[in-house]
Order: sequence, then structure tokens, then C-alpha cells
Amino acid sequence: MKRARIAKVVYWGLVVVAFVMMFIGYGMRGEVWYDAMYYALQAFFIEFNDAESGNVILYVGRTVCPLLTVTGLFVVLRNGMKIIADWWVSRLGNATAVYYDTAQMKEFGKDFRRPVLMGEKVNKRAKSHVLLFAKDVDNLTFYEQMEGKIKKGSKVYIRLENIESKLLKESKVYHFNTNEIIARTYWQERNLQKYLKNGKMNVKIAILGFDALGQNLLDYGLMNNVYSLKQSIEYHVWGDSLLYRNLLGDFDTMNGDTITLHDEDWREALEQLRSFDRIIVAQEADVELLQALLYLSSDAEIDFYNPEGADLSKVYMGDKLTEFGMLRDILTEDMIKTDKLYRDAKKVNYNYTVKYDESGQYTWERPDVEEVMEAAWQELDGFTKGSNVACADYHKIRLMVMETLGLRLETLTESDMEMLAEMEHIRWSRYHYVNHWHYGELKDMPVKKGKNQPKNPAKRLHNCLVPYAELSEENKEKDKDAIRVMFEER
Repeated sequence: MKRARIAKVVYWGLVVVAFVMMFIGYGMRGEVWYDAMYYALQAFFIEFNDAESGNVILYVGRTVCPLLTVTGLFVVLRNGMKIIADWWVSRLGNATAVYYDTAQMKEFGKDFRRPVLMGEKVNKRAKSHVLLFAKDVDNLTFYEQMEGKIKKGSKVYIRLENIESKLLKESKVYHFNTNEIIARTYWQERNLQKYLKNGKMNVKIAILGFDALGQNLLDYGLMNNVYSLKQSIEYHVWGDSLLYRNLLGDFDTMNGDTITLHDEDWREALEQLRSFDRIIVAQEADVELLQALLYLSSDAEIDFYNPEGADLSKVYMGDKLTEFGMLRDILTEDMIKTDKLYRDAKKVNYNYTVKYDESGQYTWERPDVEEVMEAAWQELDGFTKGSNVACADYHKIRLMVMETLGLRLETLTESDMEMLAEMEHIRWSRYHYVNHWHYGELKDMPVKKGKNQPKNPAKRLHNCLVPYAELSEENKEKDKDAIRVMFEER
């Protein structure tokens, strides 16, 4: 948008310069000031009064003024056609208005299925709206301005890169974060299922670089990499982890998995890295780093963050290098909206609402169940929304585990369900731990009947953050319900 403003300023600057030039030229020819001004304006409409003047300034103006007029008409015509096209597309059922302030985000918006590229202007009729401004505060401010103008019932997706959505209060909008999308997608595509198939329970993973992306890769790895009750995945991190270390506190993985935060530079640990199964480079491709890792001559998989998509994996010999995090694959309509994932998360949340409803008004048989489910979702804070999304997200891993073990829903034994429920509890506990919750006694929190018992959100305490074996039968049943609802067609 800055380029557009600059172009507009330059254009009107040239118009003013051309007008002044023609005004001076007619004045030099002896015209009185008001006639000179009138003739100068005429020049923009290709009417000239200087055919025999011999005035060089007027001859130059005869070329410049019409060019500026044609340019202006072209811009007006183009903008008019865009307004008509946007008006038409906005009335189609699944049009998406895309808002942005950088050329890069505009290009991403063009790849949406029915995009209406709005820049910084509000589209009132689109079914969904995606805010892609560079700064979080600009996205939130723009939403405040557009909230009362857009069509009722339309969905709004807001990009937040620094503000943590899980700390936000309840809202009607959907938030997305580029690093979270990358991390979630990475562990879905580069999952550890092959190790389970080969009976390898101990897997060593290194993460080099621990900025926002590295932290998300660890968090989503912990939440999604629950494949077996016998696994012992080692996560080793090299990078600036002081803040994370302090927030980590008494993190309990609930199984044999471990987290090690290293203080030394990764270059001092090359020999140690030889023994790893996978090395994840969570910083933009550094040729020196990649080549050093390739020289290790180990069997480790090397996955490197590559947002711009330079295909380095095809440059080096062998097949150890795998790139991930290319923005053209991440900031897509499907990745941002994730309607299927959100629908499953809403289903998980509504299932609890139905189970603990004493009024009898919440049922799956309601004709308006979709609207009620959406209303219940909008009442949730960011943390609870994230918890339901994480539950729905993990179901893909659960299906992989069941396929590997040859388990089918129709023939699940009680022990099979206990195993899956314990894995679900591990995942649920880890979601709380990565969001800095801790175990708390009942005396530390208010007692509320139903699904909200017993926890203290203000202090981030929950007394179910214990091993599965220590849960009450009622709370074990909650884990099983979370599994059952994902298999139900609703």
C-alpha cells in the first residue's frame, strides 16, 4: 500500500508541475493570468492555443499533459472495473475479503478461491474476511473499525504473530499464527509414525534455533507426538531458551519423554548430534550450518526451515535434507481457515456442553444445533478454544496409531480404549503444561459442578494434571468421551 500512495503522490505532483509549466508558458506568450490558467487546464483535455507561439515550454506541455490525462483515465477505468468485479464477487456465497498492507500478503491473497483484495478498505458483503496486516495491533485496530460494518454472521480470521491468542478473552473471531501453522503442519507431515511401525521407542530429536518457531515446534511436538505408552522421545534444544526455561517449570511429560535445554552453542555439540535421529533447523537456511550437519556423516534426517522456498534439498547429494515452512504453502486459504479442524473442535466442546447440561436444552437433536454450537464456541476464551483445537488436531495421529496397531473402532476392547484414553490424557496434560498450567490441590481452586471442575484458570491450576492411573473414573471417562466424539458423525 505504501507503493500505491507514493505512486499517487508522484502522479499528482506531475500534474501540478505540468499545470504550472503551461501556466508560465502562456504567461510568457503574453496571456493575462486568467486566460493563461484556462488554457493550461484545456491542455489536459487536448485543446491547445499555442500552435504558432514558438514557445518551447508550451510544446513540451502539449506532450506531457495528454499523457497525464490518459494515465489518469486508465487508472480510473482500472479502478472502476475492480470496483465492479469486487461488487460482483462479494455477492457470491463464498467470497473472501483479504486485507493487507504489504505486497507479499497481497500476493498470498490472490491465491484464495474467490478473493476480493481490499487493501485497507472494508468490504461489507463478503462471507469471510482475512486480516493480513504486518503488525498485530494494526489487525486488531482494523477489526474494531470494521466490526459493525460487515455482514452479520460472516467469519473473520485475524493474523496474530506476537500476541498470544490463548491469553485472549472470548471473541467472535478466529486467530491464526504463521509459526503455529508451520509447527502443526510439520508434525502432521513429518510425523514419527515410521518409528512406531519399526518398533523403535527411543527417538532423539534436536531443535537448533529457539525463537518463536523453535518453541512452537517443541510445543506441538510434545502435544502431537504421543504414539505409545512405551515411547521415550528425547527433545534436545539449542538456542536462547532462558525465558522458556523459566516458564517450563515442573513440566511433566507423563511418560518416558524428556526435554533437555542446552546452554552451549550447537557448534560445540556436533559430535553429540551424530547420534540423533532427526535434526530440525528452526531458523532460516544457513548454508554453513546445513553443510556442517551434512559433514556429520550420520543417518540423521535434517529438516530445515525455508520460508522463501529456495530448493536447497535438490542442490546437495543424498536425501537427508527436507525443507519445511514455505510461506506459499502455509499462508493459504485452507491453512488459515481450517474449517474442518474448527468444526471438529466445536464438536468436542459442544459434546461437553450436552453432557453437563442440566437444563435439557442442549442436545444433538436440536434443529438449530449448528447455530447453538457456534454460539457456545464464541463464548470460549482463547485458551479453551485452543484446547479443543488441539484435541481435534491430535485425532489424525490417533488414527495413524490405530492403523499401525490394527485397531478398529467397532472391535476396540476395554484395554484398547484404556490405552487410547491414557494417550489422550497425556496429550491433554501437555497442552496445559505448554501453556504454563500446573497441578493444584482442590483447596487452591473454586469448586464448580460439571465440566469446569476442578480448575482455577486465574492461577492456571488443575487437579487433573496427574498420571492417568490417579484420575477418578469420572475424569477417565472424559478422556474416553473426547475420543468417542471424534468418531461420531454429527
